[in-house]
Amino acid sequence: MRGLVIVLLAAACLGGCRRNAGEQPKVILDAILMDGSGRPPVSSSVVVVQDGVVKAFGDRAQTPIPPDGVEFHVPGKFIFPSDPAAPLRVGGPANLLIVKVNPASDPDYAKKTSGRMTNGHWDQYPQ
Repeated sequence: MRGLVIVLLAAACLGGCRRNAGEQPKVILDAILMDGSGRPPVSSSVVVVQDGVVKAFGDRAQTPIPPDGVEFHVPGKFIFPSDPAAPLRVGGPANLLIVKVNPASDPDYAKKTSGRMTNGHWDQYPQ
């Protein structure tokens, strides 16, 4: 009987863990967004990342911020996709660079990285 109770408790825990799967959203705020699409940069942006993908991005005034999100404020920095051939898109992989200089005007921008995200996880925490 004790073994059955342990099995049932373990199953309940695993079932609950699956229902609550998913990480807390990461919300990157106030960077200058260059989404790689050719559109003009967004000077005060929001990028929402969850479970390794981009959930939303755009102007701070028009992009909802999840109330349970962990916020990362990076004012004055530039954020863009780490792969220039893969523009930022909702549902796409969250592979992002945050740099201290405008990558369009500074060829050495990679040496001035302030943060790096791969598949929604920080390789280099934003500074």
